[in-house]
Amino acid sequence: MRTELIALALIACGSSPSSAPEPAPVRVADKAAPLASKEFFRVDVPAQPACTAGTACEARLVVTALGDYHVNDEYPFKLVADATPGVAVDGTGTFTPEGKTGTLAIVFRADKPGNAKIAGTFKLSVCNAQNCQIESPKIAFDVAIR
Repeated sequence: MRTELIALALIACGSSPSSAPEPAPVRVADKAAPLASKEFFRVDVPAQPACTAGTACEARLVVTALGDYHVNDEYPFKLVADATPGVAVDGTGTFTPEGKTGTLAIVFRADKPGNAKIAGTFKLSVCNAQNCQIESPKIAFDVAIR
């Protein structure tokens, strides 16, 4: 009975019990300096989700294709992380393309509260009708850990 009531409430709200909510778009401050950029792309750090020391956390990078370029959804975007004391990065990240932008989600663990530095080489590609550009900028940013 309880499950049926929940299902009815979800349907009344325009959802089905099996559908997951759409993720909120990642916002980047317009005036923030990019971590890396060229005339055909930029890499930004949006506001990061809250993170607790000793737990699996997620950091995000957003790549934006500029001009007539778009994110190359066939390229294996990844972060090749540098070794950083007190921070363990799990894998190379998961990339989600979204047209002219895409988000790389990086899973990591920080040993203690404070600022955790994520650093490495971001492998990315953007294309236009004539060609694709493959880039490997070095990036570094801090994530607040509580």
